[in-house]
Amino acid sequence: MTIELANRLVGFRKKFGYSQEELANQLNVSRQSISNWESGEVTPSIDYLKELAKIYGVSMDDLINCDKPIDDVINKKADAKSESSTNEEKTMNDSEDKSTTSSNGDKVNIGKDGIHVHSKDGDNVDIDLRGIHVNGDDIKKSFYDSDYKATSSYFIKTKKRKKLSDKVNGIVTSVFSLLVVVAYLLLGFLANGWGIYWPLFILIPVPGLICTAIIRRKFNDFPIPLVVTFAYLMVGTYFGLWHPYWLLFLIIPIYYTIFSPIDKAIFDHNLQKEKDDSVITVNGEDIKVHKDVSDSLDSFDERIEKLNNKVSSIDKVVNTVKKESSDVNKDFLDDIKDEIDDVEEEIENLEDDMDDLFDEGDIPLQSKIDYRSKVGSLKAAVKNVKDRL
Repeated sequence: MTIELANRLVGFRKKFGYSQEELANQLNVSRQSISNWESGEVTPSIDYLKELAKIYGVSMDDLINCDKPIDDVINKKADAKSESSTNEEKTMNDSEDKSTTSSNGDKVNIGKDGIHVHSKDGDNVDIDLRGIHVNGDDIKKSFYDSDYKATSSYFIKTKKRKKLSDKVNGIVTSVFSLLVVVAYLLLGFLANGWGIYWPLFILIPVPGLICTAIIRRKFNDFPIPLVVTFAYLMVGTYFGLWHPYWLLFLIIPIYYTIFSPIDKAIFDHNLQKEKDDSVITVNGEDIKVHKDVSDSLDSFDERIEKLNNKVSSIDKVVNTVKKESSDVNKDFLDDIKDEIDDVEEEIENLEDDMDDLFDEGDIPLQSKIDYRSKVGSLKAAVKNVKDRL
């Protein structure tokens, strides 16, 4: 680490009145570590640089950019705080109730309790903490049941279980098909059972479908028709009892008659539980809250912005350190690489969540394209940082 950056760390510490020991306690490191940083012998990891920036209430760029005088950075912080207080006071002053009446007799009231529009014809629109009500009806609730299915976490979980079950089904079916072929050949050659044991091939998809039923937690996914068919053919070919064992097929409708309502009851219970869990109480009134499609897209925007900021911070650290020193500490580079790995993992999780929502939700095509483009730009920024390490 360069002596300029080391001196900058000393300057920030002294400006905020910390001793080396006090700062070490806040960072949960030894006093000797602080001393090594400030002497330029050791470069603090990116995690510790982030913590130092938080302690001083400045950005990572302000902390490590030696071209910015420390006094200017601190004054800028104080000015921003003062401006924030002024804006807050102005907002409070502007929040007084405002009521107007239009020339046609419609009344509009804007106040602390919300926005209320009452027309002379008797139609009312109220927007407040309880939501949006038109003539007393909660319009959000009217869309709740129809839109809830596409975006609820229960359906997202169901989608993920479906993906997992498809993978497991493919693997299990591939392995079991080989076992069935080997078993049939052995029984054919050793027991001359070519004409008896051919129903074994009906069992090939059964284990995979059983795994699917278990993972998806649905009784109706159990392959009862294949199991019954195999049992009937074996009884017929091995014992010659085709009649009256055709009655075995009655098991199929009986099974679905019993378990279809059970599946539906479990489904309704899980969905209702999620709806019940999404209830908050405000001033003694229960209010339903849930994430709709726009909420999810807003969440993606926030996650993408945070990741972009993170990549930008890493990029600035790399630029600053490389500009000031050609001999970069190996441990520091390892920390940077770990940070980048974490970002790439977060991007993968983000893409998985997007796939789930895009598959289940009614997302416009243009929105899908836009978000794919944003993630693509984010990946390109990460690659650019990795290429320069």
